[in-house]
Amino acid sequence: MLYVNATRVEILSHLPKGMRVAEIGAQAGEYATNLLKHLEPRELHLIDPWTYHADEYYRHDPANVPQELQDRLYDHVRSRFADHIGTGRVKLHRAKSLEIVSHFPNDFFDMVYVDAMHYHDAVLNDLIAYAPKIRPGGILCGHDFCDHQLAAAMSFGVVSAVGTFIKRSAWDFAVISGKEDFPSYFLTDGRGEDWINHLVKSAFLNYVDCIELPNSLAPNFKAKLIVDADGKRWRLLPSFA
Repeated sequence: MLYVNATRVEILSHLPKGMRVAEIGAQAGEYATNLLKHLEPRELHLIDPWTYHADEYYRHDPANVPQELQDRLYDHVRSRFADHIGTGRVKLHRAKSLEIVSHFPNDFFDMVYVDAMHYHDAVLNDLIAYAPKIRPGGILCGHDFCDHQLAAAMSFGVVSAVGTFIKRSAWDFAVISGKEDFPSYFLTDGRGEDWINHLVKSAFLNYVDCIELPNSLAPNFKAKLIVDADGKRWRLLPSFA
């Protein structure tokens, strides 16, 4: 496993081009814009119901805005990617991830990025449902791999969900982004490491610092936020203790 001193956006520039990609949880399309720019995907599927959730676990997530704003976000995304939607390069799926998953055949995607509801069961269910939809040797990844105080305040359960998924599957850690308060994780199924070799070569050629760690340490990852006396954010302290 590599701990890479880069943000999730920066890591995209070190991944292969031309993949078929899905993002689960598109919201306003900010990360989708970066997926288009850096990955140059042949297809980008954006999956999001754009609906307010009354679930207790999701109540404190700032992304869970009222329905009126959800509708505006959807309209914004349609307008933002109108040209790419017109060519078929970007495909919008306004549906819950588990409702739409059966529409995709197995081995369909090269990469799936999970960034929808963040409580344990929701993340775990997305990983389980979409893993078969990724081709052998593809990338299963997601956002907010942290359990620091800000994540806990929003009832995030990503770290535990990913750990549970790995124990139940053939997937394992490949990369964790290390230069942001809310890191991303990238998993491999062990059936081909072309994308990992591509990332390592590109990162080294661009002088990006990487640390190789035993995969057994990944479940112990703690993204600790060090704060000042006033409670303001200062910096992230990665720990595998």
